[in-house]
Amino acid sequence: MTPQTRDFSPLRCIGTSFGYLVATRRDLLMIATPPVIALALIGTLTTLVVPEAAITMGDPMQGVPPSVPLAFLMLLVLQILFYVMFAVAWHRKYLVPGEAVTVAEALKWRREKTRFLLLLIGIVLLMFLAVFLLSPLVAIATAVLGPAGFAAIGLVYVLGLIVFARLSLALPAAAIGRKEFGLRAAWAATRRRSAAMFFILVLPVLIGLVGAMPVNLLAGVFGAVGLLETATGIALLALLNEAIRYVAIALGVSTLSAAYLELADGHGAPPQS
Repeated sequence: MTPQTRDFSPLRCIGTSFGYLVATRRDLLMIATPPVIALALIGTLTTLVVPEAAITMGDPMQGVPPSVPLAFLMLLVLQILFYVMFAVAWHRKYLVPGEAVTVAEALKWRREKTRFLLLLIGIVLLMFLAVFLLSPLVAIATAVLGPAGFAAIGLVYVLGLIVFARLSLALPAAAIGRKEFGLRAAWAATRRRSAAMFFILVLPVLIGLVGAMPVNLLAGVFGAVGLLETATGIALLALLNEAIRYVAIALGVSTLSAAYLELADGHGAPPQS
């Protein structure tokens, strides 16, 4: 379906992705469970070996030991790599006809995952560049409007997120090896659809944040009864947090794949269940 045949609707993409996740819930559980458990265990061990208290309660005169930020940086890198592997696998399952995604295939690092990761880093850098170039708007707004002009900061960050959202349409293409559909093609395909792409980017994130609220409440209960001092309590919360993140990623990836099918000049395939 090309963008000329019907109007592009972010709500339709979101609805399609919800239906797709329900239809493929067993595959989602199969593919996501190993990395969820692995990241939860690694996060638990990191928290136990390098407690966050070491950062917040350390002697400010002595500074934070180098091992503390290094440990959490390594955890962040592992999380990003696992998320990229899952995102590429889920994009391919949605977009490639007959793609049989297994746990082994999802966790195998291939060329398209390297391209996906590099493209993602490039899009993030371009987003920050856009924010940097637009930051003078804040100074102009404050000069004209006074303290009320600081509201322009939010506008600048929204514009930066719009840049990210529009360029992110190239990510599904990278996942399926379609090299000719790059950043320039993604920018052209999303012309006059900035608000729709922003909605597609933000809504899965908001759903993930709402889904994390019960876990945050549970963390408060665990803290009150002392379970956050135990490995079991830390591991359980880490497991729940990772599970919610993976569902949110699956929703975001499915929604972006649905948008790609509608906007990427009709060369996509129907979603595979």
